Amino acid sequence: TWGATHGEPNPVNSHPQRSDKNNEFIVIHNGIITNYKDLKKFLESKGYEFESETDTETIAKLVKYMYDNCESDDISFTTLVERVIQQLEGAFALVFKSVHYPGQAVGTRRGSPLLIGVRSEHKLSTDHIPILYRTGKDKKGTCSLSRMDSTTCLFPVEEKAVEYYFASDASAVIEHTNRVIFL
Repeated sequence: TWGATHGEPNPVNSHPQRSDKNNEFIVIHNGIITNYKDLKKFLESKGYEFESETDTETIAKLVKYMYDNCESDDISFTTLVERVIQQLEGAFALVFKSVHYPGQAVGTRRGSPLLIGVRSEHKLSTDHIPILYRTGKDKKGTCSLSRMDSTTCLFPVEEKAVEYYFASDASAVIEHTNRVIFL
């Protein structure tokens, strides 16, 4: 866990932040969401209650709101996260986990560094990790990520034990991993 930019340094304001008491979605965040007060006000108007003073909790509640109000029951985790970050203003690196997508994690960044450390006793290629880059506007006119921004979703690798470490700096994970991917 680490402390948050918003709110006093205490356990309720530390990461990860959760969407609800059932921990349907959890989010770890490095950066600042400049429109989090507007998003928080919107979510409060929809009945969401907040436990912390962080912008990160707003993201966790927003992903739950979007999941609960999704038109399709089979939305992918990556697509859901992409829809969430389209609502965010600011610079961030985020990692999402959810009980609805077991064994998956989605990391995304805009203007803040994010790297993934990979550790396994088996010889692994990192080719199985899809990294999506977005540029400009897509055909539907929705905002999308610039070339310097990326999103990745991690899935289990066959039956091999693999550990993933997320950080904003290699020094935080290098002693624990045998491969680092910079997004």
